[in-house]
Amino acid sequence: MAILDSSAIIHVLAGSGEGERIKEKFGDVAYATSAISVHEVLAGVSDGHRAKVVEFLKNIEILPFDAAAAFKSSELELHLKRSGRMICKLDILIASICLVRNVPLITTDNDFKKVTGLSVLTL
Repeated sequence: MAILDSSAIIHVLAGSGEGERIKEKFGDVAYATSAISVHEVLAGVSDGHRAKVVEFLKNIEILPFDAAAAFKSSELELHLKRSGRMICKLDILIASICLVRNVPLITTDNDFKKVTGLSVLTL
C-alpha cells in the first residue's frame, strides 16, 4: 500500500501528464490516502467536480490522523523547525500518518523529501 497525497490525487483525477505517470508507475500499488489529504482536496474542489472527487475517495482507504500520528507529528515539527527545514503543517500531519504506519507517500510535492525516514515516491 502507498498513500496518495493531495497533489497526487489532484493530478490523477485531472488526467494530467503527471497523473498518467502516477498511474503508470504505481498502478499495481494499492492506494490509500489520509484524512488530511481528503480535507485539502475537497476544500479546493469546485462544485462541478466535487461528485467525481467524492466518488474517487469512496473507493480508497482513508487513513485517520490518530493519537500515534499526533505524537509523531509534534516530534517531526520540532525536528524540522530546529533543522531549518520546516514544511507546511498539513504536510507534517500527512507525513506523520505515513511514518507511524510505515507506508510510502506518492506525491509531486518535493517538500516531503525534507522528512527524514519518510519513503517518498515521486515521478
